[in-house]
Amino acid sequence: KSRLDMSKALPELKFVDAPAEVSDTVKRLADIVGISSPETVLVDTGTPSAFTIRANRKYSIAVSVGLLESLNPNEVEACIAHEIAHLKNIDFRIRALATLAKVALFARPPSYLIEPAIYRAREFLADETAAKMIGGPNSLVSALSKLEESITVVSQSIPNSMCTCNLAGGSSLHKIFSKHPSLESRIKALQEMR
Repeated sequence: KSRLDMSKALPELKFVDAPAEVSDTVKRLADIVGISSPETVLVDTGTPSAFTIRANRKYSIAVSVGLLESLNPNEVEACIAHEIAHLKNIDFRIRALATLAKVALFARPPSYLIEPAIYRAREFLADETAAKMIGGPNSLVSALSKLEESITVVSQSIPNSMCTCNLAGGSSLHKIFSKHPSLESRIKALQEMR
């Protein structure tokens, strides 16, 4: 049922059963941070991507075939840890509050800056939490570096029901309005943890 709900939210994607090792990684990392293990699904696409979606009041982590083919097991674990970190850090709730603030300030200049700034801050926090979860930032830095040129499966207009490890960097012109920090800034912040 939750897979049907995800298919309605993202009709352009095909969701299938995730390999056991991926599901086991999700469960192990969820146990480490003390949260309920979300469902794990595989996205049948060659584009490298990982994201978390909320459908029918349940969370699911999706990884793509392209991600599994592009990264080694430690790097895949790092991407999954980033998604688990979004759940641990209650980012769905915080993003909802950021969106409410944007609506409340509609048509005022700050309304166009607050929401993306909060989203970017939560991405940095998810990276930091993930690095602590897996014993250091190296695997996540390596994963982000490998995927720097990739285009993500999801579009820039991400539904509120989704948190995503957006692996594509934005142009410098739009950085202030972007909901995701650049890969360069994410990698730099992770390297400073070493």
